[in-house]
Amino acid sequence: MTGDGSDNFGMEAPAPVTSVTEVDLGSLELDSSFIEEGPSRPVERTRALLAYLLFGLLAGIITVLLLLLALRRITPEQFGTIAGVLLAPVVGLLGAATGYYYGMSNR
Repeated sequence: MTGDGSDNFGMEAPAPVTSVTEVDLGSLELDSSFIEEGPSRPVERTRALLAYLLFGLLAGIITVLLLLLALRRITPEQFGTIAGVLLAPVVGLLGAATGYYYGMSNR
């Protein structure tokens, strides 16, 4: 402890900053090797994969239902009931996933 009442534990105080250099961020250019096309990070790949899987699930459900209807395994009334039960949540999830994925990729 020094006699002036400050305690710097035997180290000298850093010198004060006297000037700041300003940089125009708009004039900076990135090397093209840093810019990649498409999803590059694992998080973005996972978001894209989830969106594609949900789209595939939706297409698969519609295909199976139409096939069952064409083969007369279900009636049109059953088709409407099953489609309403299965498609509503999948369409909601697909909309949320793609909206989130494309919303995050535009930032």
